[in-house]
Amino acid sequence: MANNRHPKQRVIFESEEPITALGFAEDSKQTLLNIVTINRILTYTTLGKGHGSPPRLLDALGAALGCVAFRDDGEMIVGRDDAVYTYGLESGSAVYAHEGNISDDMTHN
Repeated sequence: MANNRHPKQRVIFESEEPITALGFAEDSKQTLLNIVTINRILTYTTLGKGHGSPPRLLDALGAALGCVAFRDDGEMIVGRDDAVYTYGLESGSAVYAHEGNISDDMTHN
């Protein structure tokens, strides 16, 4: 995105549900925008193979405000009351069981 001097602006996601987190993830092949709402998690390819396609559904369950963190390596960490979920660029997702209120345990580095 840094090399594009005149980016074309367009709406890539429109919904009545609130967005609770946005984060970019990139590697040498692609740049993704992760869109998290209270009801679902989507990913949109901003650069690379699949660029311009509609956002792809990553998970049919979303996350509350303050329950998502993004690591420098592009991994997205999503906390829900039942578990902590991770989503990576190259790898699939992982699930770690959790008990209690996740919003009290989420921290950002």
